[in-house]
Amino acid sequence: MKNKKIITYMASMFIPLAIFLIGASACGYWPFGENILNIYDSFTQYPGFLLEYKNLLSHGNIFYSWNAGLGFNFLGTFLYYAASPLNILCIFANPQNYPIYAAVMVYLRIALLGGSMCFYLDKRGTEFREIILFSTMYALMGFTSTYYYNYMWMDSVIMLPLVIYGIEKLIAKDAPLFYISTLTLAIIFNFYIGYMICLFSLIYYFYKVYVLHIKGTFRTFFTSSLLAGLISSLTLLPSFFALISGKSSGFSATNYFGISRNALTFFYTLTPGSYYNIDYTYGPAQVYATLGAFILASTFFSNKKIAGKEKVATLIVFGLFYLSFSFNLLNYAWQFFQKPIWWESRFSFTFSFFLILIALKSWENVEYLEIKKWFKMAVGSILTVLFAVGFLVKARVNPIADARPYLTLAFSMVLLAIYLVKIDKPKFKKTFIFLLFLELTINTYNGLKENIGAYKLSDYSERSGVVDTIGNEDDNFHRMEVMEPLTFQDGLFYGYHGLNYFNSTRNQKVIALLDKLGINILKNIRIDLKEYNPALLSLLGVSRIYENGEMKENAHPLALGFMGSEKILDISLDEDDDFDNLSKVYGALIDEELDLFEDGELNEDNYEYAVKILERELLNAKTYKNGHILEGQITVEKPGLLFTTIEYEEGMKIYVDDKKVEPKLIFDVLIGLPLDRGIHKIYIDYVPKGLIGGIALSFTGIVLSALYVIAKKKKNGD
Repeated sequence: MKNKKIITYMASMFIPLAIFLIGASACGYWPFGENILNIYDSFTQYPGFLLEYKNLLSHGNIFYSWNAGLGFNFLGTFLYYAASPLNILCIFANPQNYPIYAAVMVYLRIALLGGSMCFYLDKRGTEFREIILFSTMYALMGFTSTYYYNYMWMDSVIMLPLVIYGIEKLIAKDAPLFYISTLTLAIIFNFYIGYMICLFSLIYYFYKVYVLHIKGTFRTFFTSSLLAGLISSLTLLPSFFALISGKSSGFSATNYFGISRNALTFFYTLTPGSYYNIDYTYGPAQVYATLGAFILASTFFSNKKIAGKEKVATLIVFGLFYLSFSFNLLNYAWQFFQKPIWWESRFSFTFSFFLILIALKSWENVEYLEIKKWFKMAVGSILTVLFAVGFLVKARVNPIADARPYLTLAFSMVLLAIYLVKIDKPKFKKTFIFLLFLELTINTYNGLKENIGAYKLSDYSERSGVVDTIGNEDDNFHRMEVMEPLTFQDGLFYGYHGLNYFNSTRNQKVIALLDKLGINILKNIRIDLKEYNPALLSLLGVSRIYENGEMKENAHPLALGFMGSEKILDISLDEDDDFDNLSKVYGALIDEELDLFEDGELNEDNYEYAVKILERELLNAKTYKNGHILEGQITVEKPGLLFTTIEYEEGMKIYVDDKKVEPKLIFDVLIGLPLDRGIHKIYIDYVPKGLIGGIALSFTGIVLSALYVIAKKKKNGD
């Protein structure tokens, strides 16, 4: 028995992985070719976060990063993008091998998806063959076979079957520990996906207690859910404060009362091969869980073995999902009442999971199925029309460039006919298994084929020149930037003090300021330095620019901080004139009227004059010294204001000569410090807002959970 269980777990993990690897091989992904599995945000955004996480681990401080923007709250970013313990494996990654690391992690997560579903089905008492079959369905459902590169979602998706087992155990035995533990982890790994799991858990709980007709457990479920949320406060509070600082007004108002194209494309997207490359933007929900599973779930309602109340409850849940996919208000309710940026209907994995469970129940009772021939023909005809309508709607929005979608649609029509003809025949299960693995292989190949990106494995090695020329930090903190970046935030990726930045937990005040100073800002979320403006670069302390394979030196790189006039506190910047704004800033700092630009061209004499005044008194600073995120020293010749290009974050403690001081905020975001004549030591400590309170609440939640579980065991006589 023990060996059989080991074989079951191994098969449930490695069969979906083998299918995924077959698709990867056919599409030329590593290790079978030059294509890379990390695409879109997984190429331009996430690698920087993980390599900076590795970098900060070496400093013993993951709270704050200096390698993007003007410095930022890294803990908030980490909790949003990388809180899963699997991401500690990034210690083996570097800028040269990152795509290989990313591929290995994708393959690992595919296996773990199968393993987690195997655990649930094994605990449920499912037979050996069915465990492997339905675990493979879950591991390769449409959500995972197309969005595999969004690693930050996958680890909570891995947790879903475990959470559901916890709910069933809570209902059956009034034992909440497993549910509390797994839901807590799902939220901590990624609170965004965790929130969707919480909503689905609520739906599933009511579904199960109604079907099983079990009463008296809602208080346990409700209390356990609250305790899981309380324990998760360690991540929820700091993430909340980090996200609200990045709220942008740059996106159009959300249309809550609109109707999604999902209403028409839903049934087509249940078929294999229905994913197109453009779907990652605002395409339909990825609801595929095999056409075979959908047909099985459809026949659930014709099975005489299954009680009427279970059929009604199941139909209600399916109806709720269809409405959620179709109507914006319900759709966005699953996603914190926000319209997601690309990758719509991200809760679709919960639907696929539920569909698989209903399909399994139908499979286990297929011998009790009675379907009239005319009914099969009616169902087949209706579904054929729905598939065709969905296909045409998608094709109208995104014209089809090759024959593959037509071929997979034809394949789906054939599959539909075979499934309907064979489903109540004696040899149905053998046919079903063969066809199911065939369609999973085709769908996985299609997703991988559609996701092939423009960048290749060799692009990483070709950028080795960037790494070679960065070198170590010099005696003073300076920034640098790459003008032809590989990612959207090369500073994080390569480990230098960069400016370029793309992050959902950004500080919106910094974005607004840099926009006014002339840096290219995309949709209020991305900093993109594109032009060589000496006045701007000097102000921001940029000493070097890597361009066209060469490192260019800035002759006057003002440091992270320098002395200037307090008049900088009184000026305001124009929304549209960055040249005038730079003139205002330099003029206020040297306390003189100054025009830096004439007809859009830099006045070299005025620039040289101003910058030579300001570089007389520079802050000599180092990062991550003596337990501080920044430590520096400056010699002041006459009283004034230390102007810094350090963004102020709540949670910072700033010390001048070992005395805590409150900063003067410049442009409502930069740290300014009034200093008298003399030599001053300055250092900054930082604990992100919400972290201490989150730790306290999490500890309280753990204690309360322990007491609650003990009380439950005593009450139940365990």
